[in-house]
Amino acid sequence: LYPNPASTELRIQASKQIEQVEIWDLKGKKILENTNSIISVNQLPNGLYLVKINLEGSEFQMRKLIIAR
Repeated sequence: LYPNPASTELRIQASKQIEQVEIWDLKGKKILENTNSIISVNQLPNGLYLVKINLEGSEFQMRKLIIAR
């Protein structure tokens, strides 16, 4: 997950196929859902987010993301 902090776009690199990426705010609201490994985060306000990366084989990873401009 890079760059982190991000300002305009987020890139995700994984050893398995990425099936879906979800970005959640700290209140538990899903902000964004995507299937790409490059995601535009221009519309997100500055702050801390959680990124859930769903991988093939029902595996997932959670990462913290900081948006800062």
